Amino acid sequence: MEAFAPADYVIVAGVFATEKAVEKGHVLDTEQLIKGIADQNKPASAISDVDEIVKVVVSEARSGDVIAIMSNGGFGGIHEKLLIALGARKARSSPRQV
Repeated sequence: MEAFAPADYVIVAGVFATEKAVEKGHVLDTEQLIKGIADQNKPASAISDVDEIVKVVVSEARSGDVIAIMSNGGFGGIHEKLLIALGARKARSSPRQV
């Protein structure tokens, strides 16, 4: 749980290919992880759908925030989807110059 101490908000996705995520004979228990993070008085949730994660991050992120995505793969294109969605939000909120 210490790894999440600096975070202000944590979203954990479900574990893909759980057979590869075994440590000391145990598979990561997402619900237990979320509870442990929440016990540190940090907002935490489990969301497995990439598009839903992007939606939540875009709605919660503020200027200057640092968003860290940790994955051992492409994770459904989340990097590109998030950049596009954040860019679109910025474009909608920027005043138009004539």
